[in-house]
Amino acid sequence: MLSIEEDEEEEEEEEEKKDNKKEEKNKIENKEEIKGDKNNKEADKDDINTGSFMTQPPFKKNINNNENTKDNKDSNNIKIKKVPFINSTKNTKNNFLNNINNNNSSSNLNLNSDKKSSITVAIRVRPLNQNELEITSVEGIKILNSNSLIVNSAPNSTNKKTNLIKEHQFFFDYVFGPSSTQEEIYQNTTQKLLPGILEGFNATVFAYGATGSGKTYTMLGTINKEGIMTRSIRDLFQLVNKRNDNEVKIEVSYIEIYNEIIRDLLSEGNVIDIHEDPNKGVILVGVKEIEVENNDNFYDILALGNRKRTTGSTNNNETSSRSHAVLRINLYNQDINSNNLISGRFIMVDLAGSEKTSINLNNPNKERQNEGKNINKSLLALGVCINALATKNKFIPWRNSKLTRILKDCLGGNSRIVMISTISLSIFNIDETINTLLYSNRAKISKQ
Repeated sequence: MLSIEEDEEEEEEEEEKKDNKKEEKNKIENKEEIKGDKNNKEADKDDINTGSFMTQPPFKKNINNNENTKDNKDSNNIKIKKVPFINSTKNTKNNFLNNINNNNSSSNLNLNSDKKSSITVAIRVRPLNQNELEITSVEGIKILNSNSLIVNSAPNSTNKKTNLIKEHQFFFDYVFGPSSTQEEIYQNTTQKLLPGILEGFNATVFAYGATGSGKTYTMLGTINKEGIMTRSIRDLFQLVNKRNDNEVKIEVSYIEIYNEIIRDLLSEGNVIDIHEDPNKGVILVGVKEIEVENNDNFYDILALGNRKRTTGSTNNNETSSRSHAVLRINLYNQDINSNNLISGRFIMVDLAGSEKTSINLNNPNKERQNEGKNINKSLLALGVCINALATKNKFIPWRNSKLTRILKDCLGGNSRIVMISTISLSIFNIDETINTLLYSNRAKISKQ
């Protein structure tokens, strides 16, 4: 672990104090959206930053045109096999549903387990976009191999972290270069988690990085280049259908955390509260959970939620995600012979982009300023929790943000975690890249 990381929390507090002073002086009431750089409308030839999936009609209408996904035509209409329950008063379907409501914990959540979490940390390097190429073609990092990269010297940087860490080598589980495909990212990071969910493990996959670095593209993808969310649900259905002696129920909810307010993306924007049950774990009070039986159901749900997600214009991305989007999949698996019921939870998170505090302070739009403060606050809270897990601290401050409270079940205990950090190849964004690498390095040591 790098010594410079020890000062991160203190620096964040100092920056927040500066932020408050700046806000007191700033009386500008700007009601118009700050328009982003027009050259940033397209990230690169592979649409890695466009997030165009969010503005498309229901995904299923075009899914069969995806030439990059194998067996799409055959898997699109997969349905869960409905295996009859044994004719017994103890094994009726109503009893099964009651078991789900009362058995959402058992050993599956296992919040107090001493078992060490399994964490995979991957870095995805985005190629240079047109705006970066117009400024400079100099690259800020050099990929050494599939597990390590080195930070190049940045003589013009004013960030002391950047100047101290130049020429430093970082090691991670995976380092994916600019030419890496969506399929490659998915197969190496997420696909291996799915069998464990059927066995009662919890899993979390989240994308972290600066605004415009490719997080939403990685998690959601586009119609022709699917992201982790759609690939995961398709493969999950395929695994379920191989189990002839099980009754399986899958429920999906989709929420966003915007300015520390939780909103249901599958309803009319209902505000959701959090309740923590010692047996059932984290409960989202009032959230709409929809049972899905095939891919089409899921694609419609995802498209509906994405259209309602809060976005806004920033310096790096004209349609930046200004909220954390959290997709929760609850899976209930009952063996019809033994009547044993286990439950697993799979959470996929598209985090809002981290931003430098100085950028937020200089933005005359108070709405953008407030968003930036809350985004950074929740991301810092997530980093502190990960660091506490890494150091085996008995006290983990889950309650410091809504994000960490929601992820509590799927970060501790028997959880399996994947963190995909997205960065730009350009020297122009080296300060953001350094911050992302340091944040990711915190997560990496929690597996040691």
